[in-house]
Amino acid sequence: MTGVALAGASVAFAAHMLGNADRDPQFVGLEHLAIYARPTSSAPSRYRPLGSGEIDYTPVGSTRRNLPETVLGDFELIKASATAATIRTPQGRIARVSPGVKLPGVGEVVSIRRRDNKWVVVTQGGLICER
Repeated sequence: MTGVALAGASVAFAAHMLGNADRDPQFVGLEHLAIYARPTSSAPSRYRPLGSGEIDYTPVGSTRRNLPETVLGDFELIKASATAATIRTPQGRIARVSPGVKLPGVGEVVSIRRRDNKWVVVTQGGLICER
Protein backbone atom coordinates (compact mmCIF):
# COMPACT_ATOMS: atom_id res chain seq x y z
CA MET A 1 0.00 0.00 0.00
CA THR A 2 2.80 2.41 0.85
CA GLY A 3 4.48 1.72 -2.49
CA VAL A 4 1.33 2.63 -4.40
CA ALA A 5 0.99 5.87 -2.41
CA LEU A 6 4.62 6.82 -3.10
CA ALA A 7 4.25 6.04 -6.80
CA GLY A 8 1.10 8.17 -6.99
CA ALA A 9 2.81 11.05 -5.20
CA SER A 10 5.77 10.83 -7.61
CA VAL A 11 3.51 10.95 -10.65
CA ALA A 12 1.54 13.89 -9.21
CA PHE A 13 4.73 15.80 -8.43
CA ALA A 14 6.18 15.18 -11.91
CA ALA A 15 2.89 16.26 -13.54
CA HIS A 16 2.84 19.44 -11.45
CA MET A 17 6.47 20.31 -12.30
CA LEU A 18 6.11 19.63 -16.04
CA GLY A 19 2.56 20.90 -16.40
CA ASN A 20 3.21 24.41 -15.14
CA ALA A 21 3.38 26.40 -18.42
CA ASP A 22 4.47 29.63 -16.71
CA ARG A 23 8.04 28.48 -16.12
CA ASP A 24 10.62 26.07 -17.44
CA PRO A 25 11.07 22.78 -15.58
CA GLN A 26 13.86 22.92 -13.03
CA PHE A 27 16.36 20.06 -13.04
CA VAL A 28 19.00 20.38 -10.35
CA GLY A 29 22.52 20.31 -11.77
CA LEU A 30 21.44 20.79 -15.39
CA GLU A 31 23.45 24.01 -15.67
CA HIS A 32 26.64 22.03 -15.12
CA LEU A 33 25.84 19.61 -17.94
CA ALA A 34 24.85 22.40 -20.34
CA ILE A 35 28.52 23.06 -21.12
CA TYR A 36 28.55 19.83 -23.16
CA ALA A 37 25.25 20.41 -24.95
CA ARG A 38 25.50 23.69 -26.82
CA PRO A 39 27.81 26.12 -28.56
CA THR A 40 28.71 29.33 -26.75
CA SER A 41 27.22 31.97 -28.99
CA SER A 42 23.85 30.50 -29.97
CA ALA A 43 22.64 29.39 -26.54
CA PRO A 44 19.48 31.17 -25.40
CA SER A 45 20.06 33.22 -22.28
CA ARG A 46 17.43 31.29 -20.31
CA TYR A 47 19.70 28.21 -20.37
CA ARG A 48 22.75 30.00 -19.03
CA PRO A 49 23.37 29.38 -15.35
CA LEU A 50 23.53 32.21 -12.86
CA GLY A 51 27.02 33.67 -12.80
CA SER A 52 27.83 32.26 -16.23
CA GLY A 53 30.82 34.59 -16.42
CA GLU A 54 32.63 32.21 -14.07
CA ILE A 55 32.50 29.30 -16.54
CA ASP A 56 34.20 29.35 -19.92
CA TYR A 57 31.76 27.70 -22.36
CA THR A 58 34.14 27.92 -25.32
CA PRO A 59 34.65 24.48 -26.85
CA VAL A 60 38.23 23.33 -27.03
CA GLY A 61 40.00 21.57 -29.85
CA SER A 62 41.97 18.40 -29.89
CA THR A 63 44.35 17.47 -27.13
CA ARG A 64 46.84 16.21 -29.70
CA ARG A 65 50.27 17.74 -29.21
CA ASN A 66 52.22 19.19 -32.12
CA LEU A 67 55.28 16.97 -32.13
CA PRO A 68 58.27 17.32 -34.41
CA GLU A 69 58.43 14.94 -37.37
CA THR A 70 62.23 14.98 -37.40
CA VAL A 71 63.81 11.53 -37.59
CA LEU A 72 66.50 11.14 -34.93
CA GLY A 73 69.16 9.32 -36.94
CA ASP A 74 71.57 8.98 -34.01
CA PHE A 75 69.16 6.64 -32.24
CA GLU A 76 68.52 3.07 -33.40
CA LEU A 77 65.29 1.20 -32.79
CA ILE A 78 66.25 -2.43 -32.10
CA LYS A 79 62.92 -4.01 -31.16
CA ALA A 80 59.41 -2.69 -30.49
CA SER A 81 55.89 -3.65 -29.54
CA ALA A 82 52.81 -1.54 -28.89
CA THR A 83 53.76 -1.09 -25.23
CA ALA A 84 57.58 -0.96 -25.13
CA ALA A 85 60.67 -0.57 -27.31
CA THR A 86 64.37 -1.28 -27.06
CA ILE A 87 66.62 1.42 -28.50
CA ARG A 88 70.32 2.18 -28.82
CA THR A 89 71.29 5.73 -27.83
CA PRO A 90 73.98 7.77 -29.63
CA GLN A 91 76.35 6.86 -26.76
CA GLY A 92 75.85 3.15 -27.54
CA ARG A 93 73.71 2.39 -24.49
CA ILE A 94 70.72 0.06 -24.79
CA ALA A 95 67.51 1.38 -23.21
CA ARG A 96 64.05 -0.10 -22.84
CA VAL A 97 61.41 2.63 -23.10
CA SER A 98 57.63 2.88 -22.94
CA PRO A 99 55.20 5.80 -23.25
CA GLY A 100 55.76 8.30 -20.45
CA VAL A 101 59.45 7.50 -19.95
CA LYS A 102 61.85 10.47 -20.20
CA LEU A 103 64.68 9.79 -22.62
CA PRO A 104 67.77 12.01 -22.15
CA GLY A 105 68.33 14.31 -25.11
CA VAL A 106 64.88 13.91 -26.72
CA GLY A 107 62.35 14.24 -23.87
CA GLU A 108 59.35 12.10 -23.07
CA VAL A 109 58.32 9.07 -25.12
CA VAL A 110 54.79 9.92 -26.31
CA SER A 111 53.85 6.71 -28.10
CA ILE A 112 55.08 3.62 -29.90
CA ARG A 113 53.24 2.81 -33.12
CA ARG A 114 53.40 1.27 -36.57
CA ARG A 115 53.91 3.61 -39.52
CA ASP A 116 54.33 2.30 -43.07
CA ASN A 117 54.86 -1.26 -41.72
CA LYS A 118 57.71 -0.13 -39.47
CA TRP A 119 57.79 0.61 -35.77
CA VAL A 120 58.28 4.23 -34.70
CA VAL A 121 58.96 5.61 -31.22
CA VAL A 122 57.43 9.10 -31.04
CA THR A 123 59.20 11.42 -28.61
CA GLN A 124 58.92 15.11 -27.83
CA GLY A 125 62.18 15.69 -29.71
CA GLY A 126 61.44 13.61 -32.81
CA LEU A 127 60.98 10.11 -34.18
CA ILE A 128 63.12 7.03 -33.61
CA CYS A 129 62.43 4.76 -36.58
CA GLU A 130 63.04 1.12 -37.28
CA ARG A 131 65.64 0.66 -40.02
